[in-house]
Amino acid sequence: MKVKTLVYATLVLASSLAAYEAFKVLPSIPLPDKEPPWPSCMGGHLPDVTLADFSSLSVRQLLAKADAEFGDQNYRSSLYYYAAVLKQDAGNELAALGIANNIRDMESKDLDCAKKIYEVLMAGYPDVALLAELGVTEIHLYLGEIPQAKARVQSMMAQVTPALRYDPGGQVRIVSSTITKDMASNVFVSSGRTSFAEGDYQKAVQEYQRALQLNESNPYAYIGLGTVALKTGDYEEAVQYISRAVEIQRPGQEPGPYVDKIIEGLTKTENQL
Repeated sequence: MKVKTLVYATLVLASSLAAYEAFKVLPSIPLPDKEPPWPSCMGGHLPDVTLADFSSLSVRQLLAKADAEFGDQNYRSSLYYYAAVLKQDAGNELAALGIANNIRDMESKDLDCAKKIYEVLMAGYPDVALLAELGVTEIHLYLGEIPQAKARVQSMMAQVTPALRYDPGGQVRIVSSTITKDMASNVFVSSGRTSFAEGDYQKAVQEYQRALQLNESNPYAYIGLGTVALKTGDYEEAVQYISRAVEIQRPGQEPGPYVDKIIEGLTKTENQL
């Protein structure tokens, strides 16, 4: 139970740094000739918006604002912008993904609905299918469904591993039209979180390091390493890793207050159990 709750605490606290910086995906393709296949439950989480409110903003700009609000855990505001995106492009898969992430993480979370959205994305939207599967994995981790999380990680690894090419100098390349280095890096982060949930801290560290090999600026990998260090009693190392994560997401800002907040949140979660 301790590990399960601490794992989810890292997911939420990592999101507070800015959730989508590490997720770079291909542009959305509007689907004007199709009725959007989104589950009916999604509409119940969206505020009413009118196009007139956002006439000066493009879909890309609205997505950027929605992502930024989500990164700051302003979930209601984030959903407002995502709803505006769907007003312009009802089949926008990035907006649907963002909505699923919001209702997964917000206080009044709706995991069933989030999972339904992820499943639609995995089934019919190859550009974001891997990101949706990452979302489903996080739900499994939150619920303590470790076998299911492991199965998802294995599925994602089966997609990512064939795309990896290792150069003699140790550099890693991605050979894929749908998988980016950032996506692959986050799959290894997900693997690390799953190993952490199992209590295999050594493997968790290895997976986080593999994530950084693909993307040395992946803040989630540093958060993961910091969480392992905190769990194993190395407070100084935890501060170093989490400071690095904050520096990546908030360049030019003093990391101290943010680091303290994350450490406090993780420690509080652990002490309450």
